[in-house]
Amino acid sequence: MDFDVYVAARRGRLVERAIELGVPDELAAERVDRVLDQQRRRIRKENDPDPLVHEALERSVAGQPAKRRLRGPVIVGAVVAGAVVLVAAATYEPPTRPVPSLFGYDGPAAVSLLKERGYDVQVESSQVCEPVGQVLGSWPRAGEPVQRGADVTVYTAIPAGFFCAAHYLDRQDAWEFVEFALGGPPPRFTDTVHVVVDGSEPAQLTGGDAGRQARWGGALRMVVDAARSTADTGTRMPRLTVTSGTPPRATCGVGRPGEAGRRPVLRLQIDPRRSDDETGCPLTIDL
Repeated sequence: MDFDVYVAARRGRLVERAIELGVPDELAAERVDRVLDQQRRRIRKENDPDPLVHEALERSVAGQPAKRRLRGPVIVGAVVAGAVVLVAAATYEPPTRPVPSLFGYDGPAAVSLLKERGYDVQVESSQVCEPVGQVLGSWPRAGEPVQRGADVTVYTAIPAGFFCAAHYLDRQDAWEFVEFALGGPPPRFTDTVHVVVDGSEPAQLTGGDAGRQARWGGALRMVVDAARSTADTGTRMPRLTVTSGTPPRATCGVGRPGEAGRRPVLRLQIDPRRSDDETGCPLTIDL
């Protein structure tokens, strides 16, 4: 079948299928194009290439290597003892462990973490409105069980888009605070920082104390827990929402601190839920 004719007729449905299989919306077309290019020669040889392309797409999403045709004779086995050994080897499966959440990581840090855990890692970039190199997610996703030595793809950001400039600095500041909470370098704080957790009495940090994670008590621990919560639950990486303006009087039943008055804030929300329909509230931080 003519390759270009097939792509024009079936690419849209293949992108939909990739999304159904769990590929992020913004990465589905890229995944499909890669599979189509890999199967170009086979498509040209088939009258109906749909089954082989769908199989190749599913294997690509599952992280399995493409099927290869065997050439030449296949030796089943010369002796019974050898056959027993081959069967035993074929039924052995290495233990699996969940892919860690990469929320708050940049590309090099994510690659280092995954390689330490025994994965083969490759990095792919996508044009989105996030700081350059910020990790967007992984495939397989955070929390999914994967064997040691398996391939893991890390998706990172390249800032792009006409409207990106209006939001870029806010998101950059938000990620700097998240990375600080996760053990990274401190952002620039004011001389005095008041920390209020769920309506508690404000704790005052002065003289550079705001730049020391230990001085924040349990406040930063809440950020760590939200950022890493999906590593053992088999869900996607948490979602970071960033807005600015005067916060409402109450958020999820917690009143706005009196010390904040009506000053505008940078609001960060870290949400590990699968959808907004689930019960519970995201972790909310007003800076």
